[in-house]
Amino acid sequence: MDCLDNPPTVPDLFEHAWSWFLDLNEQRQEMRRLSWSDMRAYFDFVGVRPSMWDVEIIQMLDRQFLEIMLNDDAETVSTAI
Repeated sequence: MDCLDNPPTVPDLFEHAWSWFLDLNEQRQEMRRLSWSDMRAYFDFVGVRPSMWDVEIIQMLDRQFLEIMLNDDAETVSTAI
């Protein structure tokens, strides 16, 4: 449990995307991937126009989150997304 005592830091370059992912994840209703409409509603609400690179980062974080939370075979989760 050392990772809980000393969590890794998020590089400054990714901090905004990590923050957006945390906001989106907090509103998750069920264990399913974040949809384009989920992200659009969030970004419209906060008045941000993310770059495609930002959206791709959020999608990568989302895939990793689901793989960990579902504790399933990574291939099964990735193909479901």
